[in-house]
Amino acid sequence: MAGLSDPVSAGDQVCGAYMRRIKDDCKKAAKQPYDWIIIMGGTNDLGWGKPPAVIYENLTKVWRVALDSGAKVLALNVIEAAGSSQGMVRKRKDLNDMIAKHEEDRL
Repeated sequence: MAGLSDPVSAGDQVCGAYMRRIKDDCKKAAKQPYDWIIIMGGTNDLGWGKPPAVIYENLTKVWRVALDSGAKVLALNVIEAAGSSQGMVRKRKDLNDMIAKHEEDRL
């Protein structure tokens, strides 16, 4: 099976177009669902000032769409970004802690 339609869509935010894209891709793959979906999101959201708790809430919704499609999900942490302020580093750590503590079957 081919991969997602646009796996490196720079600029997408979990609190925006990311959800529409994952829904569309899972719907297109309904007849032959993915075994695994790897999800890394939140970097752009942090850059645009979204609070970690809001990003995490939206990530859980994205993960739910993927899980409901029958796939297993590998949820990745948010990576470092060049030039991040101490405040941004703290917010990224807070978000990564929430992601790491999340417990759910197939995730």
